[in-house]
Amino acid sequence: MSPPFLVAVVVFLLVTSASVLVVDSSLAVPGQSPAPGQAVAGDTAVGAGTVGLDAALGVSSRSAPTPVDSCRVIDRPGEYVLTRDVVSDPSGTPADFACLRVVVDDPDATVRIDGDGHALRSSDRSDTAVSVGEDGTTVVTDLTVSGWAQAFEADEKQGARLGGVDALELSNVVATDNGVVVVADGARQVVVTDSAFSNNGAGVLTEETVVEFVGLSVTDSDRSGLEMAQTSGTVVDSEFSRNGANGVGFVISGSFEFRNVVAADNGRHGMSAGVSDTVTVVDSDFSGNARSGIAVSDMLWSRFASNHVADNEVGIWLRTGSTDVTLVGNRVVDNADAGLVVGERFGQTVVFDNRLSNRQNVLFDPSYDPVVDPGVPIDPALEIAWNVDPRPELNVVEGAFVGGNYYASPDGDGFSETCADADVDTLCDAPLELFEGNVDQHPLAVPHVPADEPPTAVAPADLRDATFAVDCGVLTGGRSVEFGYGVLGDAGIPSDAASREWTNEDVLDTVLDSPLGPAVRLLGVDAADLFWTANPDDQVVRVFADTPVGVRSCTCTVVD
Repeated sequence: MSPPFLVAVVVFLLVTSASVLVVDSSLAVPGQSPAPGQAVAGDTAVGAGTVGLDAALGVSSRSAPTPVDSCRVIDRPGEYVLTRDVVSDPSGTPADFACLRVVVDDPDATVRIDGDGHALRSSDRSDTAVSVGEDGTTVVTDLTVSGWAQAFEADEKQGARLGGVDALELSNVVATDNGVVVVADGARQVVVTDSAFSNNGAGVLTEETVVEFVGLSVTDSDRSGLEMAQTSGTVVDSEFSRNGANGVGFVISGSFEFRNVVAADNGRHGMSAGVSDTVTVVDSDFSGNARSGIAVSDMLWSRFASNHVADNEVGIWLRTGSTDVTLVGNRVVDNADAGLVVGERFGQTVVFDNRLSNRQNVLFDPSYDPVVDPGVPIDPALEIAWNVDPRPELNVVEGAFVGGNYYASPDGDGFSETCADADVDTLCDAPLELFEGNVDQHPLAVPHVPADEPPTAVAPADLRDATFAVDCGVLTGGRSVEFGYGVLGDAGIPSDAASREWTNEDVLDTVLDSPLGPAVRLLGVDAADLFWTANPDDQVVRVFADTPVGVRSCTCTVVD
């Protein structure tokens, strides 16, 4: 087929497509506004012609964003950009008015609304700023929203077919002085990133929704920062502080992860978790809340780990009815009434390797919970394990073994701070009975060399030019190893430490394979980080190393 023939075909198709669109545009009724997106008689069919040409030539095309300078209905997918602040006068609007109402009923379609730094404003917390009520995905970026009853609504009841709104995504959104910022009921997914909601009636309310919140800040709400029901998802790198009720609350939810979340100085709980399962809360801060840092009730298969819980009325409140809940690695300190308050009916719950330092570390009192009717007999059927079998692993206070919990006191006279540890395994020699039937068999003891108290470097002259046998029982659970010949310099540090001229390299490899890993290789750190002390009478040198996991020590006995 000749090239001129192909060119003729392309030109024919372009002319045909353009002419068809002109015929369609003539169908508009004179004197009546066209439907949104409908062409008006006499409009030039440049858009259609351009799309046809690009398609014929294999070139992609993207329409210019639609400018928005007033409230409107959006019924076509594509990009929309605010060209100025839009201020709504609520006096003449209907009851269900939304300034921007998205009604694109196509599950594969996407509507993008770029605020371009502008705002949607209303004057008396009435109406809705942006309503999404059909299938498809709506993305809103770089927008300020203030003064509305609801800033964003994604609700299947607003017109979406069975199955709900596909997705609402907010990024770089600022919301202030609204009744509620986000209401999502039945949306398949709500994503909020790098956004700040402050001084609203409430922050985010979700039901039957999957959420993904990253870099979200909800502060100074009259009610709760985040309240969810029948919701799952992730909340990461976010803050919910100084809200009138809970920072975060959820019920009848599951498959949730909270990581690096701050919920501080709220009017009730930092986090209230109830009737939910498969929830993980890690590396988060729950401090300064009026009731508890974390309140847990009727939970299943959930884990709270490595959190900081401080300066609340109660640190962690194990209220009632939970099974397979694990608390591990948390720092629960300086809480007014108790570090842990235990209610009733907990099954297969494990509480171990937590650092507790409160006036009262553990309080068993189901009646502490105001929802418990005092007339109902208390069933103290508890199945809580307060320790695991000891294993060589760095614990929450940088001791050598994991076992039970660390029980300290603000005055420095807590059980763990005063218990005997004759075998130097950083576990107390005696168990601790917390209350009837609940015993921590292996409370943690004070590490032998606190990380903030490195010893003074001293070495007597008569211990120089000696060979040392090193007992690393504190670090490796009783293993003794021998290092080769080493010389103590005048400053109390081995003169050859920097060159690592130790003769028994196999021993060093053995230490590296220990449960604590390379942190116990005392001779594998810089010479400046080694400290030596000695007792001339006993011919004993104690070696300290400032390792990545804190100061560690071994006892070195002179052999010859």
